[in-house]
Amino acid sequence: MIKHYNIDGIDIDYEHYITDPETFTECIGKLITTLKKSDTISFATIAPYDDKGPVQSHYLELWRKFGHVIDYVNFQFYAYDRIGVSQFVKYFNEKASNYKGGQILASFVTGSDGGGLSPDDGFFEACNELIQQGKLGGIFVWCVDESKRAGFPNEKKSQDLQAAPANSNLFTEYIGAEFNNVRFSDVPINPNVDFHFILAFAIDYTTSSPSPTNGKFNIFWDSDNLGPSQVSSIKSQHPNVKVALSLGGDSVGDGHAYFRPSSIDSWVSNAVSSLTSIIRQYNLDGIDIDYEHFQADPKTFAECIGRLIKTLKNNRVIQFASIAPFNDDQVQSHYQTLWHSYGHLIDYVNFQFYAYDKGTTVSQFMKYFADQSSNYNGGKVLVSFISDGSGGLSPDNGFFTACSRLKSQQQLHDYTTSASALPTNGKFNVFWDSINLSPAQVASIKRQHPNVKVCLSLGGDTVRGEYAFFQPSSVGSWVANAVSSLTAIIKQYHLDGIDVDYEHFKADPNTFAQCIGQLITTLKRNNVISLASIAPYDDDVVQSHYLALWRSYGDVIDYVNFQFYAYPRSTTVPQFLSHFKTQTSNYTGGKVLVSFSTDSSGGLKPGNGFFKACNELKSQNQLHGIFVWSADTSKAMGFRYEKQSQALLAS
Repeated sequence: MIKHYNIDGIDIDYEHYITDPETFTECIGKLITTLKKSDTISFATIAPYDDKGPVQSHYLELWRKFGHVIDYVNFQFYAYDRIGVSQFVKYFNEKASNYKGGQILASFVTGSDGGGLSPDDGFFEACNELIQQGKLGGIFVWCVDESKRAGFPNEKKSQDLQAAPANSNLFTEYIGAEFNNVRFSDVPINPNVDFHFILAFAIDYTTSSPSPTNGKFNIFWDSDNLGPSQVSSIKSQHPNVKVALSLGGDSVGDGHAYFRPSSIDSWVSNAVSSLTSIIRQYNLDGIDIDYEHFQADPKTFAECIGRLIKTLKNNRVIQFASIAPFNDDQVQSHYQTLWHSYGHLIDYVNFQFYAYDKGTTVSQFMKYFADQSSNYNGGKVLVSFISDGSGGLSPDNGFFTACSRLKSQQQLHDYTTSASALPTNGKFNVFWDSINLSPAQVASIKRQHPNVKVCLSLGGDTVRGEYAFFQPSSVGSWVANAVSSLTAIIKQYHLDGIDVDYEHFKADPNTFAQCIGQLITTLKRNNVISLASIAPYDDDVVQSHYLALWRSYGDVIDYVNFQFYAYPRSTTVPQFLSHFKTQTSNYTGGKVLVSFSTDSSGGLKPGNGFFKACNELKSQNQLHGIFVWSADTSKAMGFRYEKQSQALLAS
């Protein structure tokens, strides 16, 4: 039937059962798996709804066991009673949790007698909110039969919404620093933009005879006109408004406001406590970092601010964080160190372009934007102007001309640079020594040694001195680009598999899991690769991404090349064995390889007991293999430990 009609996929919409969830799961799961393996279909979807009974129990059991072969969840949100925007978003997040890692589609029903959230009552408003949260997997509609009579207006709007360009619609303005009795309500607010007010400032200084307080923040903005009740009022009147506070600023009293911690731990502890209190009192949404003067080195600044943001986000105290650097050597050294270590936690770079000279031209502004997008590679760099016209490119002299140019290039509030390596949304390029490790060399070594296979590794730590971020535009586009580009490279180089070694992320764990899982599944299904491995290490962010991938797609991953050399150099044999046990538990059912490095990094070295640990694991039938970082440094030692490793494995 599928071949006769030239169909691409199947959707599962059973709603009544005379069988248990396990039988349903095995039947549907094996059906989808078989059709995909035989290249009969390219995708599969399911269409559950919330009956709090047999429908959910059957589909959740199917998802638990076969979620990795299901591409989309067409959840029937229109099966709810008529609901509002906030309730719809709440239900959507509940289903995203139930079908964890899935591409959840929002849905509405055409016609006047349906349930859920209709287009007339706010469906697209809810979709925009989900897009801003990075959660909308798509839209589906029930059904064409009703829509035809009206000319498909909402189908067109749905497609326009999802085809919107990469520009952001974020508008941010600082408020409260000058004590000019300005209120939130004095500022015009366009309902079609995301509007962020930033209260300036909260400073870790005493309010009388200002002196540093080591992270105990106090309010220095105009709290008479910008108090908790005013925050609540503006947010209730304008759902597109969020309010943050800014830390630091230029001055306090008659002197500079210095970043001056007594120690990292004490500053972070005090800052988390005092800011949590202020943020909750004022019902705020985020923080902005605007320290401009420093009595601490860049690394200390990075650790203090990075840990503060991480803790506040983990505690769900804030939704977003921004930084506000400007073009000054000392300022940039501090903020770029912060960016290198904690950029994945920073949502916006409110770069102070108005700190450039007053005579800045449009072309100079464009160059400055490119420079700072390169410095904060992968970040959402916001353009800026100052309302008194004292510096930078003013609105009267071409600021909006520059914005229009950036918007036409889809670069407004996004990253761009031609001076350094850029994310390409899944279009992979070769960054290894392709002169000495060419297609001919791959073919030669495999011909000489039939037991040899050669893979390529994706990601790594850095590219041209900057972090190599996993940063997809969307799951679908990244997977399509990755499958295409990697298939070409793998076939050109006669490779056998891929290893996944991303270590820095600009995407949530579920997005990472879907992108990598779908990539591996597709490459295996297309017979492009015969094996796949992952290379996580013991870091909270790294593990959250790889464990999400493992939970959804562990069955298509052949090896876990765990980076045990990322543990300290002081690691002992008992500690190593304990680490191995922990990671074997984390990646349950996986073949976890032990590892060491031949460079100066950490872990348990061959000279300190690595092979003793291997022999102990081998005696327990737990030694699944060994991997080494890396041949480049081992060559100078004559590959001594590679020989010893292979001898042990072959014995």
